[in-house]
Amino acid sequence: MIDDSKLLLKRRVGCSNSLLDVYLDDIVSETNEVISNYIVVSPKIKNSGNESGVVILPIIEESILLINIYRHPLKEHAWELPRGFINPSETAHEAAIRELNEETGISTTEDRLVDLGLVAPEPGVLAGKNHIFLVKDCEINTEFSVNEYGHKEIRKFSRTEVIQMIEGNNIYDSNTLVAIYKYFTMISIC
Repeated sequence: MIDDSKLLLKRRVGCSNSLLDVYLDDIVSETNEVISNYIVVSPKIKNSGNESGVVILPIIEESILLINIYRHPLKEHAWELPRGFINPSETAHEAAIRELNEETGISTTEDRLVDLGLVAPEPGVLAGKNHIFLVKDCEINTEFSVNEYGHKEIRKFSRTEVIQMIEGNNIYDSNTLVAIYKYFTMISIC
């Protein structure tokens, strides 16, 4: 096991906003090589297990609901599951319920959430994990309205369509891929 206290030589804040700190770390490798300016993106709010966000897989009439979202760093739209940050003093379950409603207009209750575990979307850079939840028997309560940057539309897809979208590289977000994989492999227990 690596002793973290001997790994970090120096940490500087590269930039920061209300949700994230970007650090430039000087670290020492196991072979005593000094690596300068290793970038670490760290969510400001996370629990002791480094959980900082949630991913929600809504099931509506046996279909999966996805959001078409513009992703500025890639300069393109992508099909993804709803997701977001956990707020201060909020549990992952509470965040999943809130984020699902904010991003899709779907209301749900904690008893409809199925815990599908964790995903570390980019552990080489991002110091946070997302908690994945399946939401069974969803019903859209309100009409979808664009209230978040980049959100274009929501749409239901069958299992076959989702598989085709993955095979055709139309779904490539790591959070979405892991959540769908976990759902498809754990479907018998859900």
